[in-house]
Amino acid sequence: MPKSRFVQIDIPTPCSQSWDEMTTSGNGRFCGECQKTVIDFTTWSDSQLYKFFAKNTDHVCGRYLSTQVARPIYIPHQPHSRLYKMTIALGLIVFFTQTPQLQAQTRPPKIAQTDTSLKVKPVESGFGQISGRVFDDKKEPLPSAVVQVSQNGVIKGGAATDFDGNYIIKPVEAGYYNLVITYPSCDSFIITGILVHPQEMTNINATL
Repeated sequence: MPKSRFVQIDIPTPCSQSWDEMTTSGNGRFCGECQKTVIDFTTWSDSQLYKFFAKNTDHVCGRYLSTQVARPIYIPHQPHSRLYKMTIALGLIVFFTQTPQLQAQTRPPKIAQTDTSLKVKPVESGFGQISGRVFDDKKEPLPSAVVQVSQNGVIKGGAATDFDGNYIIKPVEAGYYNLVITYPSCDSFIITGILVHPQEMTNINATL
């Protein structure tokens, strides 16, 4: 059988027992009511969750964050080949030997700006959606990248990309937003001045 590209954690009947009243046991706490160890998954990454539940199909008692349940958790992004890493490393060596006066500095996020010429017009009220795809610099889709929309410095919504790099954020109140995209091995990417129209899908793709 082909390997599933994602797992999903669902809790149809949440446990009513108090976590604080359970006794510490291994990688979790022991529940006296059901006589099982409840695993603490709250600090686990998507990669760790996928690897665990792809192998464990039986019923598992666990403690989760609200962001870890009721959504697809995809196959972890596969790292580039050893040859690719060696090529990049060699390129960096050549680059730094050719620029002896280069000083180390904190890399700011990449920022892209959309056309803001329409900002003189008021925005109608209502709700729309933002969708798109996220790629790496090799034009390969990035699964599990975090995409968030912010307005005046406040996060208004977000989503994680699927196995093919697709994301969709909804509902988003009509207006102007910044799109913030983060991925562990890439620079953060910010797209400013995104206009969301009511009852419309705004498509924004990005390459990190």
